[in-house]
Amino acid sequence: MLWLLLFFVAGASAQCSTGEFQCNDGQCIPASWECDDWGDCSQGEDEATANCPDSKCAISIDYCASCGANEFTCGHGNTCVPNEWICDGDNDCGDMSDEQDCNGAGTLTDCGGAYTEDTGVIELLNYGNNQDCRWTITVTEGKFVHLEFTQFDIEEDSSCDYDYVVIYDGPDVTGTQLFVGCGASIPGAITASANTMTIRFISDSSVTETGFSATYSAVDERPAQNSGCGGPGELKGPSGTFSSMNYPSAYTNNARCIWDIEVSPGMAIQLTFEAFDLEDDLPTCDFDILQISENGNVLASSCGSVGPNVISNSNHITVLFTTDSSVTASGFEASYQEVQPGATLPPDLTTTTQATTPGTGGLGPQCSNPEILPGDSGTFTSPGYPGQYGNNHDCSWKITVTPGKIIVIRFEAFDVESPCDYDSLTIHDGPDSSAPRAATLCGTFGREVSTTGNEAFLVFKTDSSVTETGFSGTYTAEDPPPTCAPDQFTCWSGTCIGATFTCDGKDDCGDASDEFNCPGSDSSCGNGAIQPVFPSGRVVGGEGSLKGAWPWQASLMTSYHFCGGSLIHPEWILTAAHCFADDPNPSRYTVVLGKHLSDGSEESQETFSLSRVIVHEEYDDNAINKDLTLLKLSRPATLGQYIHIACLPESATDDPPAGTTCVTTGWGDTQGTGDDHQLKQARVPLVSNEECNRAGSYDGEISQYMMCAGFQEGGHDACQGDSGGPLVCPRQGKWYLNGVVSWGYGCAQPNYPGVYARVTSMLDWVLQKMAAN
Repeated sequence: MLWLLLFFVAGASAQCSTGEFQCNDGQCIPASWECDDWGDCSQGEDEATANCPDSKCAISIDYCASCGANEFTCGHGNTCVPNEWICDGDNDCGDMSDEQDCNGAGTLTDCGGAYTEDTGVIELLNYGNNQDCRWTITVTEGKFVHLEFTQFDIEEDSSCDYDYVVIYDGPDVTGTQLFVGCGASIPGAITASANTMTIRFISDSSVTETGFSATYSAVDERPAQNSGCGGPGELKGPSGTFSSMNYPSAYTNNARCIWDIEVSPGMAIQLTFEAFDLEDDLPTCDFDILQISENGNVLASSCGSVGPNVISNSNHITVLFTTDSSVTASGFEASYQEVQPGATLPPDLTTTTQATTPGTGGLGPQCSNPEILPGDSGTFTSPGYPGQYGNNHDCSWKITVTPGKIIVIRFEAFDVESPCDYDSLTIHDGPDSSAPRAATLCGTFGREVSTTGNEAFLVFKTDSSVTETGFSGTYTAEDPPPTCAPDQFTCWSGTCIGATFTCDGKDDCGDASDEFNCPGSDSSCGNGAIQPVFPSGRVVGGEGSLKGAWPWQASLMTSYHFCGGSLIHPEWILTAAHCFADDPNPSRYTVVLGKHLSDGSEESQETFSLSRVIVHEEYDDNAINKDLTLLKLSRPATLGQYIHIACLPESATDDPPAGTTCVTTGWGDTQGTGDDHQLKQARVPLVSNEECNRAGSYDGEISQYMMCAGFQEGGHDACQGDSGGPLVCPRQGKWYLNGVVSWGYGCAQPNYPGVYARVTSMLDWVLQKMAAN
C-alpha cells in the first residue's frame, strides 16, 4: 500500500509515538486507521485487534477474514455484508453480486445468460444501477433469430449515454449493431442475419426504470427489410446496385436500412461506392454510419465522405445504414459484383477520391501535388497554399521511399480549422487509407510524424464552412530507430544497454526504464501490472497509451468529463483546486477509475460518488497558487490490473532535478495531434523554476508551489480537460506523483512549458487532510 512507503523505515523497531498504531513490522500509522476496514499494515493486523472484532478489511482478499455464518461474501471476494441485505434491491456490495440470482426476491432479476432453444423470453425488470448484462441467443443452424419487444422502459436520454440496450448481429459484441436504444417507445422487430444474436444492457449509477421484456423465435426466412429505404433488402445475383433513400437528395432521419447481398457459392463480393456523403463524425461515427458485416463480424464502417470499399471473404455480406435524428446528407450510391476469393481492390479503389466540388476563392477541384509523391524527399502543400484552401476537399497523396527506410514528415507552416471533425490532415502509416493512423492533425501546430515503414498515405478533408491557410510540409527517408541486440535491453529513450545492467538498482538508461518491472519489486504503489510503452528512437509528442499503463488516472465527471485526477489511496483522489473551487458540493460529481477510452463504457472501469471535496484553504484563484484538492470516494476502490495508486513523494525535498523526463496523461484537448478517443501520454522534461520565471517565459509568475515541465520549443504539453491530472516521474522502479496539471499559456506553445501544482510543497497538507477525514 501507499502508506507503507510514506511511513515505513526499513528495520525500524522504535516504539510509535502517542496517537499512532505500530504494525508488526515496525511501521507506524495513525491510530485512527485501526479498525477502519482497511489493511494499512502490511499484513492487515490493524484490522484484527481486540478493538475491532467486527472490522472487515476491504483492500485485498489477502487482508480479509472469512465472512461469518450470518454474512454474504461479495462477488469480488473482499467485502462481507449481512445476509439480510441480500436481494433487498440495494447494491450493497458495489458489484451487484448481492442482487444476482435472487429467484424473484428483491427488485432485481437475473442478468444475462445463454439461450439455445428456438423460442424464449428475455427480460430485465426493475433493473439496478451499474449493471452490464449480456444475453446470447443461438437457434437452429440455417434459421434466423427474430426478436420482438413487448415492454420497453429505459432511462430517457437523447443520445442514450446513461442506460441503454444494444443488439448485435452475431454471437458477441463485435458484430454489427442492429439496434441501440433507450426511452419508453417499444422498438420494432429485429431479425439477425443468421442464427445468433447478442443483447447487451448497460446502466449507470443514477436513474433506473422498469426495464424491458422481449420474446424471440427462430424463423425460416429473414423478413423483408428496408421499408422506406429506397429499395429491396435482399440482393442476389452476380452484380447489382443500391443506394440510400432519396439519393441524390438527402436521406431521412432515424433510418435503419439493411441490405443482404449474396452472390454465387464459392465466390466473394467486391463492394464499391460510386458516391458517399454521410454526416461526418469520424472516427467514431456516432450519428450516421454505414457498416458492412460478414458472419456477424464487422468488415468495415464509415461516415463522412470516404466510402468503405471492400472485398469479402465469402459470398454473403450485410450492409447496415443507420441515421440519427439530426443532420442529414446526400447519402451513397453503391454497386457490387462477384469476384474470385482472394482478389484485391484495384489501386484506384483503395485511395480516397479527389474532391470534385469546387472550392472557394477560385481554387476549383484541384488538390495540389501529384497523387504519388516520388523520391526519398520532397515537399507538399494544401490546395491553394499560401492562400486559403477551399471547402469540401477530399484529397489524398501517397509517399513511397526506399525499402528499409522510414518516412519523417515535418511542417514548415500549419493552419487548419480546428477541431479535426471539421478540417483535418490524416497521415496513415502504410500504403492506403486502411492503414493505421499515425496522426490526425488540425489547429495551428503540425507536429513531426514518423512512419514505421517506407510508405505513407495522406488524406486532407475540409467541410463546407471555415477555411484557413493550410500547410506546407516536407518528407524525408531516414534510417529507422536502431534495434537493440538480443543480449541488450531497449530503454524508453531507444538507447541500448547490456541486459545485465537491468534491475541492478542503478538508472543505467537515464530514464529509469531499466529498473521497472523487476523481480521482487514492491508494487504497493506507482508500479501497475501493465508497463507503459513509449516510441523508441525519437520523441514525437503525446500518443495514445496502453490500456492499464496509468491505472491511477481518474476521470472527474458531472454529465461529462471536465478534469483529471490521480488515485493516491483506495479512498482518495488528488486533483486541482481550480476544478472545484466554484462548487465543492460532492453530490454534483462522480469519479471514474479504470477508464481508457474517452467515450463509451468499458468492463475495466468503475464509477464512484464522492463523500468529501477538500479544496486547499489557501488556494488563490488569481495566481492559481496552491492549486490542490482532495476528493474522498464514498467507498474504497478495489485495486487491481486497471485500478492502482500512484506513489506520493516521500518528503518535501523529494523532487527530481530539472531535465528529468516525466509523464503527463489525460483525455484533454489534443489540438489535432491524434489519438483523441483514448487516454494519451506525453513525456516532458522538468524545467527549473528559475528558467520558467525568466523574461520571455512566465516572467516571475511561478511560485514555490508550482513546477514546470515541457520543451522550450513547444509541441508536448497537457491542455484543457487535463487539469487536475498527474505528472508522474520515475524513480527506483516506481512512478511518483510530483505534479498536478494546473495552468499554462496556451497548450504546447514555445517558451511556455506546462505549469503543475508542486505536490512536495503541499505534502504535509495532503497527509494531514487524509488522516483527519
